[in-house]
Amino acid sequence: MSDNNNQIENKPQERKIEFKDFIASLYMSAVVSLGLIPDPITNEKRKNISFAQETIEILRILKEKTRGNLTEEESKFLDDCTYKLMLQFVDAIKEGDKKA
Repeated sequence: MSDNNNQIENKPQERKIEFKDFIASLYMSAVVSLGLIPDPITNEKRKNISFAQETIEILRILKEKTRGNLTEEESKFLDDCTYKLMLQFVDAIKEGDKKA
């Protein structure tokens, strides 16, 4: 019986990932791709505009496909993240045009 208890105690606890956590991870990935913050692995700022654009499109698709299935809080969070990224994307494009 004690062996069985040890197995349960050593089992890693599972964390339920919430929808907002998923959206936040996509948002942060796009922010890194826009070069706004350093990559957490390399600690370097690099732009990958096409990846950021794809991530924004994924968020827009999620908004469309989840319409009516989200809580008001989740829907607002998704809207806010998408809107902020779109503004940041436009700014990154404008900044790139100024450097060219």
